[in-house]
Amino acid sequence: MTQKYGAFIENMQWYGEPEISWTEWLQKACVSDGALTELGEFLRSKLLGGTLIDVPCGLAKPETADLSVVDIATLLGVCTYVEADNDADVLGTRLHNPVRTTDGGMTIHTHLTDILAFMAQLEEHSGQYVRGIYISGLQPLKEFCEDPSNVSDVVIPYLEALYNELDRCSKNGDLVILNDANTLVLSVDEAVFPTAHPSVALMMRGFTCKRTCPHGKVQIYEKTDAC
Repeated sequence: MTQKYGAFIENMQWYGEPEISWTEWLQKACVSDGALTELGEFLRSKLLGGTLIDVPCGLAKPETADLSVVDIATLLGVCTYVEADNDADVLGTRLHNPVRTTDGGMTIHTHLTDILAFMAQLEEHSGQYVRGIYISGLQPLKEFCEDPSNVSDVVIPYLEALYNELDRCSKNGDLVILNDANTLVLSVDEAVFPTAHPSVALMMRGFTCKRTCPHGKVQIYEKTDAC
C-alpha cells in the first residue's frame, strides 16, 4: 500500500512550527484546574483501555505545555500510545527505546516514518477497545503550495489518501481527533478543492463530529458510517 503513495510521500513538503505547542491546546481542551473537562471526560469514556495514535507526535514535551500528550493519554485511561513522526531530531532519544512501558503501565511505541506511510500500514481495526488517531498541526509548506501543480498533483492526492486511510483502518466507534483542522488546508484554495478540509472529508467518509473545544481548536470525530 505504501508503494501506491510513494510519489506523494516523497514529494510532500511540510511546515514545522516549533514555536507553537499544539499539545497546549489539547491540554486546554481536556484538562482544567487539574480535572478533566466535559470534552476530556467524553474522550476518557471512549478511550479507556484503548489505543491513542499520535501523528505527527512532535516533541516529547513542548516547553509551553504543562502536560505532554503521554500525560494526557494517561489521564484518559489509554492503554497503548503510538507516536510517529518523520523527523529523527524531533523524536530524539525516544528512538533509542522505541517500545517501552510507563510507570502507570501504558505501553508506548515510537516510529520514525511519514504520516501517510504509517497510516497505510495500519491494519483495519477490529479490537474490542476504541482506537483514537490524533492529528495535530499538520500543515503543507506554504512556499511549496505557491505552485498550483504542487497542490493539485501532490498536496490534494496526499490529503485524499490520508483521509481514505483513516476511513479504511477505523471501525465504528473509533475516533479521529483533530488539532487544528484548518492547518491542513491553510495554503489550499477551498473554492477549487471544496472537499480538502478534513471536517468535510471525514463526514463524507462516515465520521460524525461529536465534540469541539471552546477555543475551536480540538475536534473529535467518531466513525459512525452515517454519511
